[in-house]
Amino acid sequence: MLPVSDKEVAGPANAPGVPLYAQEMRHRAERELVLDYLTSSSTLLQTAYTIYEASQELPKEDLEREPAYMQRNLNRTRVRFELRLKNFF
Repeated sequence: MLPVSDKEVAGPANAPGVPLYAQEMRHRAERELVLDYLTSSSTLLQTAYTIYEASQELPKEDLEREPAYMQRNLNRTRVRFELRLKNFF
């Protein structure tokens, strides 16, 4: 979530004059990049992340979910999940 104010912070870890929300976006992007790399390079991590994502998405209303977990796509997601496990073993 983005902060409400455009407070600027300066310090050794933060570039002077860069709004706090921009720094948070950069940090989030770096984290997502690493997570995407790890899950794409490991079948087990990818499977674990799919389970985690499903646990976060399925309690939501259908229209609020990520597309892969919407009711219309849920069967396709399950099939991909099962194939990934079958190919692993």
